[in-house]
Amino acid sequence: MKAFFVLLFILSSFQLRAQSKTNPLQSHSKRYFGLHFDFHAVAKDSLIGRNLSEKSLDSLLTAVKPDFIQVDCKGHPGVSSYPSKVANATVAPHIVNDPLAFYRAVTRKHRVDLYLHYSGVYDDTVLTKHPNWAVQKADGSINTSKTSVHGPYVDSLLIPQLNELADYGADGVWVDGECWATVLDYSPTALAKFRAETGIQTVPRSDKDAGFRAFKDFARRSFIQYMGHYVDAVHRHRPTFRIASNWAYSSMMPEPINTNVDFLSGDLTPSSSVNSAALEGRIMAAQGQLYRKPWDLMSWSFWYEFNPIHRQGDQKSAVHLMQEAAEIIALGGGFQAYYQQRRDASIGLRELPVMAELSRFVRARQPFCEGSVPIPQIALLYANATVSAFNQSLFGNGQTQRINGVLTALLDAQLPVDVLSEQHLRGRLNQYPVIVVSQQDSLDTAFRQELLDYARQGGHLLLIGAQTTRSFAAELGITPTNPLTTGPKWVLYKGQLLC
Repeated sequence: MKAFFVLLFILSSFQLRAQSKTNPLQSHSKRYFGLHFDFHAVAKDSLIGRNLSEKSLDSLLTAVKPDFIQVDCKGHPGVSSYPSKVANATVAPHIVNDPLAFYRAVTRKHRVDLYLHYSGVYDDTVLTKHPNWAVQKADGSINTSKTSVHGPYVDSLLIPQLNELADYGADGVWVDGECWATVLDYSPTALAKFRAETGIQTVPRSDKDAGFRAFKDFARRSFIQYMGHYVDAVHRHRPTFRIASNWAYSSMMPEPINTNVDFLSGDLTPSSSVNSAALEGRIMAAQGQLYRKPWDLMSWSFWYEFNPIHRQGDQKSAVHLMQEAAEIIALGGGFQAYYQQRRDASIGLRELPVMAELSRFVRARQPFCEGSVPIPQIALLYANATVSAFNQSLFGNGQTQRINGVLTALLDAQLPVDVLSEQHLRGRLNQYPVIVVSQQDSLDTAFRQELLDYARQGGHLLLIGAQTTRSFAAELGITPTNPLTTGPKWVLYKGQLLC
């Protein structure tokens, strides 16, 4: 049985990819290259639209030639930066000119698609007006930023505003503040649904209580139902309006796609973005290929630090952004770069030379990269079962640390790697000469059996990590020892301490 786990690399040392002219992912989606702008309007923004310049935007679109741009319409503060007529909307005061009408007119002239940045679950202002629309915490207090996916918000503000944006003639929306902003909800409506759906009457209040895992799984399903509900509602109003929920079906939520989102997208970590792109791009590529969804990733064009305080640094150079773009387009995806929109909703031209140089780099590679799909070689497992079992938040990428180091090592060795979850591998494990299972410490029983069958049939299975190896102890013929409970050990070597 041990022979089943021998690792034998018989692969080429470069990433092989196939490209088909009939690939459905290579359609006229017009999201291969774009620019994202937002400024998260707040109530004190009183001069929105004052400095909108058609000449300036003409210069930008002529020089950069993006497929699309995304501009602000409502950010996390919940203030609409356009003159929304929806009853529950909070509109910034004294809008001088309508930014959305302006951007739609000029982008249409250039045949550039217009997408809008809209914050979904995350909305501060609406909860000052309607605190009963908020998530309720376990202690009974109100979350002042996060709307309940069980409450009136989705039907009373989100869907009406998205329909309104579609009526502007916009091509689509990039909904921000969604899965990653969703938290456990102890509102009466949520608890009633949980009890009815699960039969569990005593609601768990912490991870020490029985049924807490069931409560988290219920919350995850509830978000997906909420997302599916608004996507379908807006499609009924305007079938051609294209919708993505930021980071849905990514490393934060790597499960099978069961809603009618039109494309997949997310914004990379502002720092260490090249490494972030290598991982996130592979997860998005696998989802996009399996479910026939176009996908793209966004780079922050400037350095930014979220913790412990929000700090912004200099703009990245064109070469820096090219490195990030290369990781993404080489995987067959689209790329967009985020530049800040001014508080009056206009777009500056200071970064135009960098944008134009980045555009030339991406466009030169488009004929060879767009719509390409991988040839199966090494599969690195990113198991849904492990993510849902160990994630502290409902949706998040905290469990990527289990595979990040291994992915980096394989890529540094110039080995071709796909990052795949259970839905990508079921029924096709034998297409991969090597499958790497690194610290996937919770595996579905049926999928674990598939891995064993794959090994017995001659596949090469590489297990990494004490707990993962322990879970295959019987098949490996080993006797696990008790896990170490002490901290790291330090060794003195040639006068230096090593961990």
